[in-house]
Amino acid sequence: MESKTMIRVNLVDGNKHVFEMTLEQFEGKVTDTDKSFGKKLYRIEEVLINPEHVTSVVQFEKKPVKVRNARGIY
Repeated sequence: MESKTMIRVNLVDGNKHVFEMTLEQFEGKVTDTDKSFGKKLYRIEEVLINPEHVTSVVQFEKKPVKVRNARGIY
């Protein structure tokens, strides 16, 4: 099982959204050709993001959870 690269987008109102993408992919979606935040809404998966309301974006690795085969007493 491989780990997945994820980002967490934090907004000014305290909402947080998690997407399966890299920081570079997110940046490519929400910036104009001059690398400044665009002044429009951007759709990422099922969420519309206004880049002017983003406070931070954190990239992390989501590792698969290992589940042991546990026997219980019934």
